[in-house]
Amino acid sequence: PTLSGADYVHDVAYDHYGTRLALCTSSLRVSVFSVPGPGEVGGNPVWTEIARMDRAHAGPIWRVSWGHPEHGEPLATCSEDRNVHVWYCGRGAGVATGGVE
Repeated sequence: PTLSGADYVHDVAYDHYGTRLALCTSSLRVSVFSVPGPGEVGGNPVWTEIARMDRAHAGPIWRVSWGHPEHGEPLATCSEDRNVHVWYCGRGAGVATGGVE
């Protein structure tokens, strides 16, 4: 995936199946990318952004981690603001459905 703007990526995590990638940045953003299948260029997969949470925290986000599918595949993030948020991105859903502090 390519990020626009000058942004530092602090952490990257693949989901349990290796088909989604979550990343967190110093600009308070969490992005989720998905690879539906082989891409056009040299048989490499083409990653598309399927969810974005801008201003997901009040400070730089340091870590991101996927939960096991038996728990609904939650995505947890922690930040310099001293909070942990849990996001639920259902498989096939285009947007994260919420966060819990």
